[in-house]
Amino acid sequence: MMDSSIKFEIIFSLLFVFFLSSCGRQADEKTTEPRVNAADEAAVPKTASSDLTPSAESFQALVTFLTGEVVLSGSEGDREPEIGDFINIGDELKTGTDGYVELQFGNLGVLRIQSNSLYRLDTADLKEDSEQVSGFLGFGSIIAKIRHLTNQDGFEVNVPGAVCAVRGTEFLIRADDRGSVTIAVADGAVSVSPPSMAEVVSDTGIFNINLTDIRNLMPLVTADKEIVITSDTLAEVEQVLTDYQNSGNNNSEIEDSQLKELESRIRGIVTEVPLPDPVAIEVVNADVLEAETPDILAVGYKSGGEESSALPEFVTLSVTADPPETSLYINNRPAGQGAASIVLVKGSEVSILGVSPDGRRLEKVLTAGSESQVNLDFEEPPIPSENDDNAESGAAAIETQVSAVLPATLSPVAISPAADTRSDNVPDKVVFQITAEPSDAAVFINGSRLGSGSGEYEGDTGERLLLKVERPGYEDFTRTVSLSAQAPPLHVTLEPRPILRKSRINAVPAVGSLVSNGTVAIGATGGGTVYAVDRNGRILWTRATRNRNAENVTPVISGNRVYLIGNAELAIINISDGSILARRELTGDQANLFGRRVLAWNKYLILPSDSALIYLNPNNGPETGKIVDSINIPGGSRMTPAVWNNQIILADQRGSLLYIDPVSKSVTRSISTASSQPIGQAPAIRGNIAVFSGRRGNVTAVNLHQGEVIWDHKLKESGSVRVHTDAVFSNNGVFLYGDGVLYALNLRNGENLFPPVSAVSAPPQIINGVLYLCRDDGTISILNPDSGAQIGEFQLGEFSRVRPVGLGPLVVAAGEENVYVLDPRSMTD
Repeated sequence: MMDSSIKFEIIFSLLFVFFLSSCGRQADEKTTEPRVNAADEAAVPKTASSDLTPSAESFQALVTFLTGEVVLSGSEGDREPEIGDFINIGDELKTGTDGYVELQFGNLGVLRIQSNSLYRLDTADLKEDSEQVSGFLGFGSIIAKIRHLTNQDGFEVNVPGAVCAVRGTEFLIRADDRGSVTIAVADGAVSVSPPSMAEVVSDTGIFNINLTDIRNLMPLVTADKEIVITSDTLAEVEQVLTDYQNSGNNNSEIEDSQLKELESRIRGIVTEVPLPDPVAIEVVNADVLEAETPDILAVGYKSGGEESSALPEFVTLSVTADPPETSLYINNRPAGQGAASIVLVKGSEVSILGVSPDGRRLEKVLTAGSESQVNLDFEEPPIPSENDDNAESGAAAIETQVSAVLPATLSPVAISPAADTRSDNVPDKVVFQITAEPSDAAVFINGSRLGSGSGEYEGDTGERLLLKVERPGYEDFTRTVSLSAQAPPLHVTLEPRPILRKSRINAVPAVGSLVSNGTVAIGATGGGTVYAVDRNGRILWTRATRNRNAENVTPVISGNRVYLIGNAELAIINISDGSILARRELTGDQANLFGRRVLAWNKYLILPSDSALIYLNPNNGPETGKIVDSINIPGGSRMTPAVWNNQIILADQRGSLLYIDPVSKSVTRSISTASSQPIGQAPAIRGNIAVFSGRRGNVTAVNLHQGEVIWDHKLKESGSVRVHTDAVFSNNGVFLYGDGVLYALNLRNGENLFPPVSAVSAPPQIINGVLYLCRDDGTISILNPDSGAQIGEFQLGEFSRVRPVGLGPLVVAAGEENVYVLDPRSMTD
C-alpha cells in the first residue's frame, strides 16, 4: 500500500490551485486560527494620506485603509494598527466581525483582509526591478487586485495545503474552519496545477511521467467562476490513486492511453458543471465580490494531448435602468433590479432585457467591447420614427441595432395602456420551498441566507439555484436545482460529522496531554518527539528531542515558544515552524519521567528540579536557557510549579503547600496538608482554590487567600492511587485521573459528584463546559460534568492515553498513532 503521508501529498498536488502559473513549492506549514470576537458596530473608516508610499526598495507592506476591529501581532506584542503603519515580515493581522484592513505592496497591488480573518506576511521584497510578496491566510478571506506581473515579480498566498501564485487578476480566497478552500475570480483566469509537483513526482516515484503532461491535465477556470476544494473530495480521489497504483501502472513509462484512463476515473469525482454566461459579479466594489456566491464549479480535466488555449480578454459592462425597480435579465438570466455589472469575454454576444414595473420592456443585443455602460431609460420621452405608421395610435415595437461603441441609452416608444406589453421572454414566477433538519441549520440560496430550518425563494422558471444547508457538527448539503412550477418542496436532513480529520503521527506512541494556544495544538510522544496540529488536523511540524521513555511528558506553550523537559534535556522550540531555539542538558535531579514541566511566566523561565527551582535566561540569543539563579526548596518537591497572585505555588514532599516570592526568592507561607509526595502534576488553581493529590491518592483543596485547607478526600478507601496529572475544573466539580479511573469530586466539600468511572485510558478534560473522557475501547465519551450522564461519544477505534484539548469549538485528540480533529456540536449544541 502507498504510504498515507505520500498519498495525501499527491492528492493535494493534483487538486489545489495556482493562479495563472504552475509554481512549484510546498505550502508553508505554519498556521494560526483564533476567532476574534468583535462588536457589531462598524467604526468610521480611515484613509491614508497620499504621501504614505513605500520606498523604492522595501521589505514591508503599508496599511492604507482600515475600519473596525483589527489587531496587529508582531515582535512588540499585540496592538491596533494605524493608517501609515508598515507591516513587517512575520507580522499577523487579525480582523473582527466588523473589521477589515487594506495593505499596499509597492506598485504590485492591494490586498484587503476581510472580517473574521487572519493573515501573516511572510515575504515582502519590493524593489524597482522586481517585487516578491507572499503571505499566509490561516482562516477567513482576502480580496486582492494585482497588476499584471513581469517575469521578475511574484505574488503568493499560502493557504492550508496549497500555494496560490497570482499572475495579474482580481480574486477572492476564503479558507473556512472545516478545511475547505474557495477561490473566486472576478477578472483574469485560474490554472489548476499542483504545488511542489516536481518534488512529489520525483520523491514518490509513483508516476514515471513528464511533468508537462501532468500540467496539461489541469483545468482552466475563467472569470465568474469559483473553485471549492474540500477534504471529502480529497478522500475520494485518494482511493482512485490508490487503486491506480495497485494496478501496476506506476512501474512503466506512462502512455497517452493511461493518462486518459486516469483522467476518466478522476472525472467521475471531479466533474465540470457548466454555468450560464455570464455570471453577474460586481467587480468595482470588493465587498460585493465577497458577498456574491457564484455557482460552485467542480473542476474537470482535459486530455493531456490537447493544447491549452490562450487566455481570453475580458471587459466589464454595466447596465442601469430608470426606474430603478426595472427587472434586468442578462442572457436570459435574472440580474437584479435597476443596475447590474458583468464581466464578459471581449467580442462575445450579450442580450439585455429590462422589464418595467408596469410590464413594458426594452431589449438589446450587442457585442461586448471595451468597458462600457448601457442605460435602459423608460422615463425618457419617445422619439417616433419617421417610418412608423403606428405612431399616432401610440402602439410601437422597438427594433434597434446599437453599435458596440457604448454607452448607449434606449428609450421606449409610448404604448397603449390596453396593449399586452409583456414579453414572451420574461419567465414566469414560481416559489421554491426548502426545510431542514436540525431546525437551526442555516439555509442559503445563491449565497444569501434565508433563515434557520427553512427558506422560501421566488424566482423565474428555469432559473438555476445553488442550495446550501449547513450547521456546525454536520456535513454540508449543497445542490444545484432549476426552478419549475412542478418542483415539490425539498426537505434536507443533515448527517452528523463528528470526526473532521485524522492524520498520522509518524513518531509514536502519543502520550501526556495536548496543550493549545487557541490556534494550534501541541503534543508529544513517549520517544520525546514534539508535534503541532492545526484545527484542520494537519501536522504542521514534528521535532525530535533527546528525551526518551516518558510516561506523561507534556509540552508548555508560552508566546511563540514550546518548552519540553523529560529525562535528558530541556528543548525550546519555535511554535511557528518547529525549529530548535535552544537546548539545555538536564543533569542529576533535573531529569524527570513523570511529566514535570517548566514554568514560563512573565519574565521568568523556571526549571523545577527535585531540590530547587532553577531560574534560566529567557531571552533570545546564545544565553537562552543558561542558569542565572535558583531557590532551594526545603524538603524537596517533585511537582510542577503554578502561579497565583504573582506568587509561585507548589507542594513539597511532606505535603506542605508553599508560597514563594519570585523576586525575593523566599518562601512566604506554608500550609500543611495530608497530600504528601505529589508527583509530576501542578497544583490546579481556580480563583483562590488550589487542588492537588498526594502520591497515595489523598486529594486536598486549599483556600489560597485564607491559607486554609477546605477539605481532604481519599480517592480509595484502601490502597493507593497514583495521580501524576493536573486536576481539571467544571463549574461545580474537580476531576482527577489515576490508575485507569476517573474521580469526580464536589468542589465545595470534596464528596463524589458521581461514582468513579473505570476503564478510562487518559486524563479527563473540560472543554466548553462538558467533560471528555478517553476510554479503553477506543471511544471518547462526552459526559455531563455534574451527573456523569453520557451526552455522546466519538468512535475513534484507537486506544488513546492522551488528554484532549479544545481548539475553539473543536476538540483535538490523539490516539497512539493518529491525531484527530473532532466536532462535538451535533451532540452538545
